[in-house]
Amino acid sequence: MTAVPPASPPPPPPPKLPPPSASISADQVNTLLTSYQSWSKGAGTMLLDLDDELGRHPTISKADHTLAFVIWTAADKVIGEAIQTLAFPDQRLVPLRSPLSTLDGTKLAENVDEATQLVGALAAAVSKQLADSAIASSAQIAIVEHLAIAAPLVKQLSMRAGELSQLRSQLDALEVDSSAAAIAELCRRAASLRADLEAANTERTTLLTSAMDEAAALAELVDLETKARSVSDLCRQKVKQSPRIGIVSVAALGEAPALTDLETQPWPQARALLSERATKLERAQRSLLQVISTNEALLAKRAELRQLVDAYRAKAMGGRIGEVQDVNAAYQVARDLLWAAPCDLDAGATAVDSYVHIVTSRLGSVSSQSNPERSVLR
Repeated sequence: MTAVPPASPPPPPPPKLPPPSASISADQVNTLLTSYQSWSKGAGTMLLDLDDELGRHPTISKADHTLAFVIWTAADKVIGEAIQTLAFPDQRLVPLRSPLSTLDGTKLAENVDEATQLVGALAAAVSKQLADSAIASSAQIAIVEHLAIAAPLVKQLSMRAGELSQLRSQLDALEVDSSAAAIAELCRRAASLRADLEAANTERTTLLTSAMDEAAALAELVDLETKARSVSDLCRQKVKQSPRIGIVSVAALGEAPALTDLETQPWPQARALLSERATKLERAQRSLLQVISTNEALLAKRAELRQLVDAYRAKAMGGRIGEVQDVNAAYQVARDLLWAAPCDLDAGATAVDSYVHIVTSRLGSVSSQSNPERSVLR
């Protein structure tokens, strides 16, 4: 929504006129007059371009442009007279220093310097009006586009119809002289409505797709429930500390809302049903996974402690201390606890720690006795 600037930019202003008392050569006068002539040509082209632009924007007042053209015409006339005058250098600048007036005597400017400034300021004001009008026109086009895209979404989702109607009424009520700020605000609201509806439609598509795939999701939940019950039963048989966690029944979740009903309902109501259903399934999945992971962790701990007992039993037998009375007794305590069903993991872990300690201590003692020099060095 950027405005297209006029084809010809404003010309640079000419140098200021020297004071009447200043001494100036003929070459300096010629250079100064050439600068004024160049300014006048550029300003004339700029004003013609602005006139063409105003012709495409009939709602914009031409008062500033008309005044700028009148002042430029008067300035161009005296600049031409100064160039054609055959006189002493300082005399050639007299027309430029004189007041500029209309044919009926209305004063336009104190001199050509002031005239160039006035023409520049008036042209800038017209350019700004044209730019604001272009922005407003682009914004209005954007509003129409936003509302055109929003309309079928409002119908499909059955939501925010009142807001769409209000924006359409406000668009129709825009006056030709409506402020750029008012048009921009209306464009912002229309864009916001469109974005919200597009996001809602994307969410609708996602949730309806998930609803269509619920059979597969329920099958996965049934598998998780079967596994959760199996691992939970096994853990209760094998481990005294097995948790008492309730297991979700997938059958108790009930049936999903009918897809045909969801597609025809207003989206806010359908969304609430779909979101509630999705939350139920997600919670059920999390609960079943927690049951499985908690019980499997206890069974894994039992297996780990058993492996540790077996490893140190082999180490003790290899070091010929396995049948020593206290070593063997510690082994039997750990084994009896861990191979019981259900086993006490806490007591078993304590017994394994004791067995590992006694084996490590005895093997260290045996090593020291068989290598006294090494014992002394340690």
